[in-house]
Amino acid sequence: MKPEVREWYEQLSKEQRSRLDIFSIYVASENRHKSQLQALYDGEDVPDFIRRFIDDPNIPSVEETVKEIENKYEYVKGEFVEKIQ
Repeated sequence: MKPEVREWYEQLSKEQRSRLDIFSIYVASENRHKSQLQALYDGEDVPDFIRRFIDDPNIPSVEETVKEIENKYEYVKGEFVEKIQ
């Protein structure tokens, strides 16, 4: 990981770090996908749009989003349906 990327990454909260989990990158030369986090460890820079997304305090964490979905929907017969309140 590049020193400036490590410095940025280490100041992130757990919630902000969880947002990196939703990004993956297609590596054409290897014909595979890898996570954005793995790309950082491989020495790549953080794209500006990802940095803005991670740093935005108004965007909920992945855990918060999953909890919200679980509270609003249930999985019935192969699809998500809104829970009746």
